[in-house]
Amino acid sequence: MRQQPYISTPFYRNKHNHDSLFRGIWLRWKLLTQAEKAVCWGIILIPLWWCIGWSFIPSLWVMGIAVYELKKYRKFRLETPSLLVTALLLFSLYRAFTYIINTPEIAPRALLEPFLFWGCGGLLLWYIQSHNIRIRLHVVAWAFSVVICTMFLWWLFFHFILNEPFFTPIRSLSATILNKSSYLK
Repeated sequence: MRQQPYISTPFYRNKHNHDSLFRGIWLRWKLLTQAEKAVCWGIILIPLWWCIGWSFIPSLWVMGIAVYELKKYRKFRLETPSLLVTALLLFSLYRAFTYIINTPEIAPRALLEPFLFWGCGGLLLWYIQSHNIRIRLHVVAWAFSVVICTMFLWWLFFHFILNEPFFTPIRSLSATILNKSSYLK
């Protein structure tokens, strides 16, 4: 029987996994799972999501997963939903029904809003629980550090080059398409 060449402590395992996952400050993409790559890109693209509008992001993720599942497996591979998933889906229905009951004017956007956020969040959680998806903390931390550095560089650009006090931010893409007067919501 072969013995382990190291003491199996949590500190050594984390340090060992951390060292093999990185090359300098860069992440080794070949060592990441597909879910980790998707989460990494989702976090790194936060500035883009901010410009598009936050309310569409869960629905884009759900549509992407649905296209992937149908293309690769020709069906949705989901287990029975957990209590939390069922509660989120029912809450989105509740929000839509309360809007219908309490508002004299019915707008399609307001009816879809609970499903875009709560319903898609429930569907994402259902997919994650069905496939037992796990993401390493080091990958998420690296992606957020990239976002922080990017946002800091944008702040430097806006503050020193565009003269921040006199700069009016543009409306988000969803605000422009839907002709909203608010900025970046």
